[in-house]
Amino acid sequence: MQNIKNPVGQDLKKLYGVIFMKKAKRPYAAKIAFLLIFISLAGILCVGGAYLYVRSNIDYSADEVLFTSNKGHGATTFYYNSSPNDDAYVAHELCIYKGANLKKQWTAYDDICDNLKSAFMAAEDRKFFKHNGVDLKRTALAFINSFLRFKPRFGASTITQQVIKNISGDNEQTFSRKLNEIFRATHLDNTHSKEEIFEVYMNIVPMGNGILGVGAASEYYFGKEPSELDYSEAALLVGITNAPSRYNPRLNPDKALKKRNNVLYSMLDFGVITESEYNEAISRDIVLADYQPEKSSVDSWFIETVCNDLTADLAKEMGISENAARVLVMNGGLSVYTTVNPEIQKILDEYFENALNFPEDVKQGLNYSMVVTDSKNGNLLGIVGGVGKKNGNRLLNQATVPHAPGSALKPIALYAPLINDKRVNWATVFDDVPVYFNEGQDGSYTPYPKNYPAVYDGLTTLDDALRLSKNTVAVRLYDLLGKNRIFDSLKNDFGFSGLVDGEKTKNGGRLTDKAIAPLALGQLTHGVTLRELTQ
Repeated sequence: MQNIKNPVGQDLKKLYGVIFMKKAKRPYAAKIAFLLIFISLAGILCVGGAYLYVRSNIDYSADEVLFTSNKGHGATTFYYNSSPNDDAYVAHELCIYKGANLKKQWTAYDDICDNLKSAFMAAEDRKFFKHNGVDLKRTALAFINSFLRFKPRFGASTITQQVIKNISGDNEQTFSRKLNEIFRATHLDNTHSKEEIFEVYMNIVPMGNGILGVGAASEYYFGKEPSELDYSEAALLVGITNAPSRYNPRLNPDKALKKRNNVLYSMLDFGVITESEYNEAISRDIVLADYQPEKSSVDSWFIETVCNDLTADLAKEMGISENAARVLVMNGGLSVYTTVNPEIQKILDEYFENALNFPEDVKQGLNYSMVVTDSKNGNLLGIVGGVGKKNGNRLLNQATVPHAPGSALKPIALYAPLINDKRVNWATVFDDVPVYFNEGQDGSYTPYPKNYPAVYDGLTTLDDALRLSKNTVAVRLYDLLGKNRIFDSLKNDFGFSGLVDGEKTKNGGRLTDKAIAPLALGQLTHGVTLRELTQ
């Protein structure tokens, strides 16, 4: 058997010895030595500064919530009010959230075979039960490797660090993020047992095909429980975790086989299997169980909207990333009490599924959406984000992406404030003629604004101007209110969060919604969502 020398196993002192021996034969060895010392001191200062910054900005409580929420709590359940009394909330189950069809099956630590545990340790973290969450030697070697490149890739993340990354969704490739992860892993190791950490790791590690954890993976690939896996099967599962798509045995059997053999060699090298067990396992072909894929479940537009709201709110409230918050929604076993009216949602879904209910322009790329809210309290009762049967999850929701509101903005931005101030009423008369005449370069004058259609009725009451959406009257109302009053009212009274005033463009220009076109005619710079407009 060929003995493959592992550069990671080299003694650090010997490694530096080789470097200085080679350099010493050259006349500029002293300069090189000085440069290395300088780099080392600079590195120490940088690491020290980063240490102080990161340590003072870590919220360990967020990790605690995420870690606990991943300990077998399962899917989140959504409820709706089944009481006819608006003042009482009687919870009735609406649905169990599948988490975008992720396959999960929690398995206790003691119900996972030693073969699988040993394979994970051999391939991922041989000192797991000895270190305090971080392998300092491997971390130091990885840091040196980032400068000297004595190995193309050098992984130093422990199982504990991988748990931090998986529960938080923080995988940005930066030094500060890695240092942050080290402190968090150490804290997790100090507050939880090794068995707890290992159990969570094995239940949330990605295993390909939307599978999380060894329980669902054992069933999917082998039709077995995690307590029944032999060495070959255990090594195959561990190999998948390094790159779930690349080493998926159903998609790439040759790559999966090669990776399995690498894991088996790691197990032999680690001493958890004998040479005869290694030879027997490596000689086996990959045999996968027949598997009938489950029919994908499709969440309603409402459930997706609530999940997005919940994710954003949890991230803000807990000071975590949206990726971490989404993991919490999927795995946290939460109970979510919604405002949906199931009858309204059903009507919306059924109506929008039939494209014949809409004009032909749907075929040309135009789309429609609808939002229903309770006029008494603003609660969202139903929402649908597009025409046609919803055939997937996390699709583009036309009701929650910004569009130019056009004339739909006029009643809110112009009519409501003036009526509220009692400066106008339904019978107030305005002259329906262009307000301005813009001079062109050729000396001609263009009337502004134009009505659509181009009809001008002269003296017009306010209610007719609103009913016919007269642009000319809208501009006159704009002049009465003033741009600052309209802008502030939309932002503060109506909660339009996307308005801009003085936003710089890449080419040095400046964008603002404090102008006639945005505020009087609804051509907002970034638009507004139908949901925001309705509420």
